[in-house]
Amino acid sequence: MDDDNIDIEDVQQAQAQAAQDEQQQQQAVVLLKKMIVVLEQKETFPLQTRNKTDELVENFLENLEDDVHDMLCNNYIEAGNYSGLDSDWDTEAEVEAIVRVFPEVLTRRQYDGSGNYPIQLLALAHYEDGDRQCNVKAVLFIPILARVAIEFGLFEEDERGGLLCQDIDGNNGLHLLMASDNTELELPNQEHHDSVDTKYLQVLIQLRRLGVLKKEDLQRNGLLHILCRRPYLAEKRFRFMVEWDPSALTQTNVHGYTPIHCTSEEPFH
Repeated sequence: MDDDNIDIEDVQQAQAQAAQDEQQQQQAVVLLKKMIVVLEQKETFPLQTRNKTDELVENFLENLEDDVHDMLCNNYIEAGNYSGLDSDWDTEAEVEAIVRVFPEVLTRRQYDGSGNYPIQLLALAHYEDGDRQCNVKAVLFIPILARVAIEFGLFEEDERGGLLCQDIDGNNGLHLLMASDNTELELPNQEHHDSVDTKYLQVLIQLRRLGVLKKEDLQRNGLLHILCRRPYLAEKRFRFMVEWDPSALTQTNVHGYTPIHCTSEEPFH
């Protein structure tokens, strides 16, 4: 009987929350319609009201642009919670739509001292203690940011929409797409590694279709060497690059090693 009462209470609470959410959405629609009316009829208002409207619009756009930039740069995991871009509920169309309204955010660097552009922050998520893990929630948005940045001419041509800009550790976006999670961490398992490999491969395929990833990039950036040094060998990305450029298997690094002779190292720092 007690369990039945608990179930009824849960249902009632869920219904009450749903009703409250619907009411808030309806109120938001009312306010939005009122704002549209104000903007459409602004020129019919007294001078003071027109000036105040202009001031509020400017502040609104500045604040919204800052919020969009923060959203793109937010790759932190705090107390186990991640609140950045998430492909589980943020769609590619939604992200592209807002970035097209504020394309300048793609060339704004992060405020934390690293100086990274948003496109450099989507491949990895950061913990409070400085550790990183692959960001399967945001990595799929990298091709969108690259494509829009190239379309608007926001970076130099050889920077490929910011993808080839280096971070403070000397890694560019292609290097970061070779990442895998440390096998010593508690989180990763085979399913997790497969998910990471699949999504990061999907990004590489999209970048190749866009012409942002080129065949010569594989050896020029030593991508196979980097991939083989990761704690977990990502077979799908490995196969993708080897099939595209088999000669990359025989490329030697500065130490004279081919990719398959590289030893495991720590993930990106």
